[in-house]
Amino acid sequence: MLKNIVKKGAVVALACTITFTAVGCGKTDSNAIVIVNGQAVPMERFDKNYEMVKNMYESQMGEDILNQKVGEEGLTLKDQVIDEIISQIVTEQVIMQDAEKRGIKVEDKEIDETMKNYVEMVGGEESFKGYLTANGIDEKDFKEDVKKMLLASKQKEAVLKDIKVSEQEAKKYFEEHKDELGEVHAKHILIKVEQTDAKQAEEAKAKAEAILAEVKNGGNFDEIAKTKSEDPGSAAKGGDLGYFGRGQMVKEFEDAAFALKKGEISDLVKSDFGYHIIKVEDKKVEFKDLKADIENALKEDKYVEEMKKLEKEAKIETFKDNIQIKEDKKEDKKDDKKDDKVEDKKEEKKN
Repeated sequence: MLKNIVKKGAVVALACTITFTAVGCGKTDSNAIVIVNGQAVPMERFDKNYEMVKNMYESQMGEDILNQKVGEEGLTLKDQVIDEIISQIVTEQVIMQDAEKRGIKVEDKEIDETMKNYVEMVGGEESFKGYLTANGIDEKDFKEDVKKMLLASKQKEAVLKDIKVSEQEAKKYFEEHKDELGEVHAKHILIKVEQTDAKQAEEAKAKAEAILAEVKNGGNFDEIAKTKSEDPGSAAKGGDLGYFGRGQMVKEFEDAAFALKKGEISDLVKSDFGYHIIKVEDKKVEFKDLKADIENALKEDKYVEEMKKLEKEAKIETFKDNIQIKEDKKEDKKDDKKDDKVEDKKEEKKN
């Protein structure tokens, strides 16, 4: 598979869709988490990011999850989260500064349009406000982060325009990764098999063989898939699965699909899901078919290297000692609940 573009900290990316930092100029003080080329990022931004990640982990995995050990160095998940948030803040700050040097700007209408898309994506204004509240995000801060995200996108676009990839580089990449590359556009008809029911399995095979014969004798694949395929996700689309690459389908299905030529229909292919009849609509496995994708992937890799170079050249100071994480202990929460109950009883007596 072609490589992904920007490799951000996985832990932070899970919780912070947008995490660009507000910045201000100034000397080292107790309120800074990092200073990049003389620009300080306030501790407040770190605190907000940390709180979002913390809430996400605790809601999904329990209140004590951040204290769990990770790796062989005795570090906790909390240590890892802190390091990844700081690392991401530094990278983002370097990108913001480069965007400023390039004179890149974002218009208000672009921000408004992106905000509108976010609102629609989460199901409307009410759902959007609920999302912000649940994640402890101020709408004004969110809008500012959208602006910075758009700036970063434009900065990346500007850098990529200047990056060149030779045909020799692209061919070398293809030869070194040809077993991982390639895409197939396929359709299928699925007849499910109950693995623990021998009679049902036998009936399913007979049904699949009858459908295969119908298809091989010139039946309309799309129409047969719509009426007889037992894959609800693709049946309505005539069995269409779209394009997929290596490693995206179960092995038996993948091997059969990549072995077929464009326009060919397979015999029955057995997988844990049942019996498949596969039709290949298109294949991209030759260099000429993949050249553009490879060039784009190599440009993306070069962009990452450019950002690493900018970060290496930057003057960066980090201030982990300034971090003051307030932890709510379970005992404290229980005591708070007890106190609330006592106060409630007092009020009841008064009344």
